[in-house]
Amino acid sequence: GWCGRRGAAKHLPIPIRKNSIRGFMRNKHIILFILLLMIINCRKNSTGINHELNGITLKIIDKDNKPLSNVDLHYIFHLGYFEIIRNPSISFSINKADTGTLKIFYPLSGKEMTILEDRLFLPGIHSIIISSSKYKLTNGIYHYSLELNNKKIKNNFPIIYDNIDTLITYEPLTKSDDKGEIFLSYDIFHIDENFGNDQIERTIADSIMIILFKSNFQIYQKAVRPEENKNIKLNCILIEQ
Repeated sequence: GWCGRRGAAKHLPIPIRKNSIRGFMRNKHIILFILLLMIINCRKNSTGINHELNGITLKIIDKDNKPLSNVDLHYIFHLGYFEIIRNPSISFSINKADTGTLKIFYPLSGKEMTILEDRLFLPGIHSIIISSSKYKLTNGIYHYSLELNNKKIKNNFPIIYDNIDTLITYEPLTKSDDKGEIFLSYDIFHIDENFGNDQIERTIADSIMIILFKSNFQIYQKAVRPEENKNIKLNCILIEQ
């Protein structure tokens, strides 16, 4: 039994293994690390829209609920900080003569367009004007890449104007797929700007007017606004003319 000969209770020592202590401390550290990651993730989600995961899905259909493919997408910014920008300029400086090629990339499709190729630039400050009417650029945030022999310059610029009749004659940002769907990331509401070595994100608009165009159908217009950490799904019904 657990009692001694004289009836006095003996307190037997409980063996404690060093490996058990180490295992407990290791698990404790793992648990604390997981809790820290959860807190950081919650803080990230609470600061605003998750640009990588959230956006607007358009389902484009006709009056019989049949999906419509190859529908042109344009949109108009409901302007906040920025003003109308039809012909943005790209500025840069070089210390010695160099040749360069300038390419711009469409926001959604990634389609590229060469604006200048093997152009000679003399030393000094240069400014290249991008004509939206010349290159048929619809509204959006475009990326550009200027490749010189001695360096490469990357940045972005907005095209912003509000004439629908003009927009629908330009190259669309993208077209609906075979299911009649288009996905718009919330990134379209923001633009990155470089200030020295720092890059900050500015809200270019808090909402947009979606413009859908297809021959033999009426132009579709609808205002949409992003919702924090939420995907939006919209059914867009196009009416034949």
